[in-house]
Amino acid sequence: MGPLMPGFIRIPTAYCYRCPFDKQYPSCNLECAEVLAETIDREGEDTVAAFVAEPIHGTSGTIVPPPGYWSRVRQICKERNILLILDEVMTGFGRTGKNFACDHWGIIPDMMLMSKGIINSTLPLSAVAITEKVFQGMLGPTAFYHLYTAAGAPVCCAVAMKSLEILLREKLVENSAKVGKYMLERLNELQEYPYIGEVRGLGLFAAFEIVGGVP
Repeated sequence: MGPLMPGFIRIPTAYCYRCPFDKQYPSCNLECAEVLAETIDREGEDTVAAFVAEPIHGTSGTIVPPPGYWSRVRQICKERNILLILDEVMTGFGRTGKNFACDHWGIIPDMMLMSKGIINSTLPLSAVAITEKVFQGMLGPTAFYHLYTAAGAPVCCAVAMKSLEILLREKLVENSAKVGKYMLERLNELQEYPYIGEVRGLGLFAAFEIVGGVP
């Protein structure tokens, strides 16, 4: 899709099944994460504002990064004073079996984008969570003043509050973990077929990759 806004730099996806570096985990030493450090250093950290990514790539194929990837990315961003912004629009509010996908790796981003699950996708609503450090940077005479065209929608907020109440009351996050485990176990049985390349996912956020035609 395009045209896209110019000035953004991309790095390869942490995609073990089709590794863009043609390596194997764990002997790869997480080159998919190290390329972030190399890219920032090449560009100059004073020119890079943030690293933005989905903790699990959604429409790219529900790609779950290998263990250690996000811990290393968090470290790289911290060392270079780069904001880590995670897009939890698809993965937030229990879909992966935890409140947020980043909880699986115990990392806290500087900014987190949320939508969909916050309101059960019944009405349009989104939110951005930020750390205290980012918040403090938005204060004072140099603050970034801005407005939202559709801000302060009471109906959407009321629906979101009720959705979150149900999410907690019915323990839907825990249910996602339980049912998702069963689903992945059954999906993995499909790997006996030659046209199923890989089954992957967390909680109820899962996929299987088709690598050949169905006979």
